[in-house]
Amino acid sequence: MTTVQDPYKMRPATPPHDDGLLQQKPMQQSNATRVRPMRTDVHTDMRTDMSQSNVYANWRNLDPTTVVSTHLQSLIYWERPARSLVALAGSLVAIYLTRQYSLLQIGAAALTISTGINLAYVLLSMNAQRIFSDNNEPAVHPHNHRLQRRDPLINKQSVNHYVDLFTEIIETIGKEIKKVVLVQDTGRSVAWFAVSFLVWTFAAHISSRTLIVLALLGGFTIPRLYQSNKDVVDARISQGNSMVTGHLHRAQNMAYQSATDAYGRARGYAARTGTTGTDAKNTLNKASVVAKEE
Repeated sequence: MTTVQDPYKMRPATPPHDDGLLQQKPMQQSNATRVRPMRTDVHTDMRTDMSQSNVYANWRNLDPTTVVSTHLQSLIYWERPARSLVALAGSLVAIYLTRQYSLLQIGAAALTISTGINLAYVLLSMNAQRIFSDNNEPAVHPHNHRLQRRDPLINKQSVNHYVDLFTEIIETIGKEIKKVVLVQDTGRSVAWFAVSFLVWTFAAHISSRTLIVLALLGGFTIPRLYQSNKDVVDARISQGNSMVTGHLHRAQNMAYQSATDAYGRARGYAARTGTTGTDAKNTLNKASVVAKEE
């Protein structure tokens, strides 16, 4: 028997993260009925398609942020290299085009090119039909079946779905920003404070498009490199944390020892000069002990 292995070693299709939706009930086969055995590779592909179709069918019932985060994780971890490459290349090309040309120029160019290509195709097709037709039949427009379609160009259900999806994503982002700004978690707020400060500082000297390009390249490379070298990176991070913790502990001990020594020397000096705590306080207040008693 031969088995088909996933060439990309993908994680189970997500969302959802609940593996129960991915489990398929085995087909029960009675002794009286024998089913013709199927090819192993075809059965494996059909089972994979069925599991993925069941998952995708339940996406509309899932949390929209879970769907979006899962798509992003699939892209940045290169689970499907072709899709990740297209997303990265498309994003970089879009940034380059919007930097060199305005949106009006891009839209007009796209309309001009698409109209010109279809104009040449339609004229060539209809003239070829007239030339090579034996019965002098009228030429048929090559896009006639597309022009006669009654289906709406915009599906209202899809529009409502994506509007709800966009609204849920904005709502989630707003809630997370509120948690950061109102300091629900001190460590998280400090981290985002540092990140926003760095972005603010770099944005004063580097263009926004350059920062976006760097963020795209980092987002599509760093997570994948970390996943490939997770053990080594975690070991280095743990070693660095241990060193930093040790240095901080030694610095705290030295500071405490210095403060203790300074306090001891001050008390010794006060004892030698016969100055008490009250005398020192009155001296700072420019008042003598006799004056205070009076």
